[in-house]
Amino acid sequence: MKRLDSKGFTLIELLAVIVILALLVLIAIPNVSNLISRATTGAFVTEATEYAKVLEQDYLLSQIGGSFTNSSEKSLLKNVRLSNGNSYTYYCMTIEQLNKDQMNKSNSAGYAGVVEAFYPNSTVGTSNAITVVTMTNGSYVLNSVSLTTLAENAYQNQEVIGGMYAGTESPVVACATDEDNSDAIERGDAIINGGQFR
Repeated sequence: MKRLDSKGFTLIELLAVIVILALLVLIAIPNVSNLISRATTGAFVTEATEYAKVLEQDYLLSQIGGSFTNSSEKSLLKNVRLSNGNSYTYYCMTIEQLNKDQMNKSNSAGYAGVVEAFYPNSTVGTSNAITVVTMTNGSYVLNSVSLTTLAENAYQNQEVIGGMYAGTESPVVACATDEDNSDAIERGDAIINGGQFR
C-alpha cells in the first residue's frame, strides 16, 4: 500500500491561523493607535515649547532693540498688573508672526494662536517669567498652558485654561495691545492661581 505525503495545510489549520492572526490584530490596534496618539500630541507639545523658547529669545532682543510698536501680532506692554499685586512686562507674539520672524517653519499651515510672557518688573531676566502658550496646529489645541506645565507634561485633556484637547480653533489669536486687557490678565492670573507656575 502506497503512503500519501501531505503537502500543505488543511482547511481547519488555515482557519485556525486566520483566527489567531485576527485576534492578534484586534489586541494590537488599540495599543498602536494609543502610541500614535501619544506621539502626535507629544510632537505638538514639543513644538509649543519651542515657540515659547523662541518668544523668550525675541523678548531679550526687543530689550536691546529699543523702539517698539504694539500691534495685535506683536506686543510689548510695560505695566500689566496681575491679581498677585505684582507688575509685569507683557510680551506677546502670534504663532503666525513667530513663524514669519523667527521659526521659518515650512509646515505651519493650520497653526494659529499666541505665545505670551509676563516678566516681573522687579527682577531682571527671564527666569521668573510666566509664559503662556495658546495655540492650535489644526488637530489639537493648547488653551493657555504655562511653559512650566508643558515641561512637566502635566496638562489636562479638557477645554479649560491650562488644558489640551482635540480641536482646530485657537481660543486666542491676537496679542493684547493695552495694559488693561482683561483677557490677557485673566490668562496670567490663571497660570499663577492654577498652580501652573511655581
